[in-house]
Amino acid sequence: TCKPVPRDPFPEVQDVKQWVGLYLREADSKTGGRIAAAVSEKLGPDAQAALSSVMQG
Repeated sequence: TCKPVPRDPFPEVQDVKQWVGLYLREADSKTGGRIAAAVSEKLGPDAQAALSSVMQG
């Protein structure tokens, strides 16, 4: 059988970590810092460090 070639649904996203960081920073600024507040309240120190490095770019 012939399989169809896989299609990339988001060809404009080349660096996922950078894209996620940009998305989270924009969402955080739109919500007045609620994402950063939730991260500091609900996540442990390891997860906070990982997510903050992504959000900083």
